[in-house]
Amino acid sequence: MKVSISVRYRFGTHQGDVVDFNRFGVTVVLRRPVPVNKPLFVTLKYAGTRLESIVGAAHHCRYTPDGTFRCGIRFRTNSPIQLDRDEVDTQLGAIEGKLAGSVAPVAT
Repeated sequence: MKVSISVRYRFGTHQGDVVDFNRFGVTVVLRRPVPVNKPLFVTLKYAGTRLESIVGAAHHCRYTPDGTFRCGIRFRTNSPIQLDRDEVDTQLGAIEGKLAGSVAPVAT
């Protein structure tokens, strides 16, 4: 899953990859850090689905030995700046369902 993040009131975007996802947030790997506790707009691209402008906030952003940043972002869909709250929540749940369905069971 790909991610694009823009920081509210700033120009430019951060491009990266999602390494963990659920309907409440994501962990992403980026080339540059995003500010912690500032409003972010997250766009997710997965399997032909594009969900844009999800309001979120980074709770941590740590430098990794490979020269990237691993950032945990919690979605804030109840924020007053979030447009189409119910639709965004529904689509996040749908993506979570698709990902859960695509996980292969572990053979025991």
